[in-house]
Amino acid sequence: METAKQLGIPYASFANRILTMQKGQGLTAMVPKDIALNDLVFPLFIDGSVLAVAMANPADQALIERLRQASGLEIQPFIAVRQELIRAVEESYA
Repeated sequence: METAKQLGIPYASFANRILTMQKGQGLTAMVPKDIALNDLVFPLFIDGSVLAVAMANPADQALIERLRQASGLEIQPFIAVRQELIRAVEESYA
């Protein structure tokens, strides 16, 4: 995705297999489904003290700050397409 390259933000999609939730990390509790759908944010994985999330708008500093406060972790945003984020949430929060 050209925008991701321009912004220097990693791109998450089904095609590159990044838009998937790592199991066993409590991610659905950390980012509940209603927040994921309303804010178009999808938790990907935790690596040490960093929570990686796919977002429709990775420049949304207010959302990043809310996620940081709620999780107690630093946030690594990935950019993703809105339709794929909705699909990922619907499939992962069954």
